[in-house]
Amino acid sequence: MLIAEAILVGLLIGGVVGALGAGGGILSVPALIFFLGYSPHTAAAGSLVVVGLTSLSSLLFRARRREVAWSRGLIFAAVSILGTLAGTALGAQISGRLLMFLFAGLMAVVGVVMLWRAARAGKSTPANPAENTAEDTANSGTPPPSAWRKILQTVLVALVTGLLTGLFGVGGGFLIVPALVMMGMQMRLAAGTSLLIMVITSVSGLLARLPDGFAGITWPALLLFAAASMLGGMLGGPLTRKVSNRALTAVFGILLLAISAYTAISTALGG
Repeated sequence: MLIAEAILVGLLIGGVVGALGAGGGILSVPALIFFLGYSPHTAAAGSLVVVGLTSLSSLLFRARRREVAWSRGLIFAAVSILGTLAGTALGAQISGRLLMFLFAGLMAVVGVVMLWRAARAGKSTPANPAENTAEDTANSGTPPPSAWRKILQTVLVALVTGLLTGLFGVGGGFLIVPALVMMGMQMRLAAGTSLLIMVITSVSGLLARLPDGFAGITWPALLLFAAASMLGGMLGGPLTRKVSNRALTAVFGILLLAISAYTAISTALGG
């Protein structure tokens, strides 16, 4: 990866994480594969480094603004660690080619969901658009779920998030944020709390890969990529106050669909 490319792509990924509290891993994995030439398994490990550091830099910004629910985030992360360990073990048994096809499918699903959320958000006008999202709109006017139902939903999402973190090297923020919103959090608080969770699950995923999971990583290039992503994360946080969440979500969805198609085609052609 050229220095300029590393900086630009890192800034883009960090900006997405800082603005949405999600998306770092699902973008950094293909970036590491197609720009750095990593194998899928090596990219998953490298992505955890990028996601962990980027989430940490964005978390510091959110924490200063009191946009992190520490206790709930720590509980969610503790459950996610179980899924992370399972995903890491499963990923070691899957071929790189199959892992890429699965990852392309994951990106396509998430991209469609992001566009659906953006479309749903556009069908109503919230009283305070800066504090509401498609999830808030979808839940408005409906009776709140029972306490046990919310607990079950949270546990399931936490386990799935951890599984994806271990398997693909993604942070899972695209699942964490809506899950926290369903628990009654405002969007900004959910996005900030998701960063705390991603830091913890990324660290657990990295530890689960010791000692042999980092073979093939070119550390100078990866750390440059991560540094640019951290800077982008700090810049992306304030972006939430200038650009609507609907617009950010729609752009993210389109970007994911494009990368998904490229990943699937490239893998099918053996590239």
